[in-house]
Amino acid sequence: MDIRTCAEISLTAVRHNFKSVRNWVPSRTKIMSVVKANAYGHGIEVISKTLVESGTDYLAVANTDEARKIRKEGISVPVLVFGNPDPMCVDDYFELELDASVSDVETAAFLDRAARLRGRKIEVHLKVDTGMGRYGLHFHLFREALPEIASCKNINLKSIWSHFPNADDRDRTFTRNQLNEFNRCVEFAEKSGFSFELKHIANSAATLYYPDAHFDMVRPGLLLYGYSPDGPDSSPVSLTPAMSLVSHVSLIKPVSKGTTVSYGSRWVADEDTELAVIPIGYADGVTRANSNRMKVSIGGNLYPQVGTVTMDNLIINLGRAHSVRKLDEVIIFGNDLVTAADVASWTGTIPWEVLCGITGRVPRVYLGSDRI
Repeated sequence: MDIRTCAEISLTAVRHNFKSVRNWVPSRTKIMSVVKANAYGHGIEVISKTLVESGTDYLAVANTDEARKIRKEGISVPVLVFGNPDPMCVDDYFELELDASVSDVETAAFLDRAARLRGRKIEVHLKVDTGMGRYGLHFHLFREALPEIASCKNINLKSIWSHFPNADDRDRTFTRNQLNEFNRCVEFAEKSGFSFELKHIANSAATLYYPDAHFDMVRPGLLLYGYSPDGPDSSPVSLTPAMSLVSHVSLIKPVSKGTTVSYGSRWVADEDTELAVIPIGYADGVTRANSNRMKVSIGGNLYPQVGTVTMDNLIINLGRAHSVRKLDEVIIFGNDLVTAADVASWTGTIPWEVLCGITGRVPRVYLGSDRI
């Protein structure tokens, strides 16, 4: 395997980040580690095992295909599937012993029938919509639906939950209103005689900035991979980025003033210089939006990328006075000079997308374990 272009994943960093979260929230508060989207690009199988070994209480995924990869690793902790249960995948919930999210009476009734036909019960997390506008029941519908859903004999209402879309905003108003709405739903349920084992709403940002949203469980995602969401305050916990996207200098070539570079000739040398060709491109997750914007780290120095990022390569302007040599390591992101947050800022996106966007063509190399 050619791993000169790879994503180096530090499991030591993942363990450190999990411990930081564990020490930040109350000891009674459980942790649901979010490993959807291939553990934000870090590799769902290895990261899930690392988090379980670190003490996570739950894992969370987007669909049952992701859950299957976890179960194949012999992991037995509870797994919540965030997405709405798909009738085509209903067998997976029972075969893999997964928790389901429910956002309406119809889905609850469907799961109830499926469980009854199999002589089983299924764990259900009832979702309320407090302002995300995606899955979940708004309060007026929640009031009507709760008794009917609770009457289903073959589902166990394990939790009530919701999600914050704006907990990383400096203005706390919207999130505070959401939290009030969530508490209203909880209070209505309890006054109506319904109880839940768990209440959870806190994503990474709320885990950091809204301690009164911790309830029985928090759901860190980005935090586990070493990045803090922007928020009303600076991050109160110590985090270490877990992924370093690295490549190498494949070729160094001198070019004259006036030389055009890459597709569309979007960059022209304004003086004699030397260029380095790096074998990584948009097929690996370094998007074309980075063209003529990004910088990479070589030997502890930053160099600008020039021309259009291509499918398999990008080009770096070294200048005329440099010490870079062929086969030198190139850090696309991952150290103090260049992070995934920096890459995100150059293209007007977010660290989540940068991390998740590293494609399957890039080998994952795990540091701090015996697995490569």
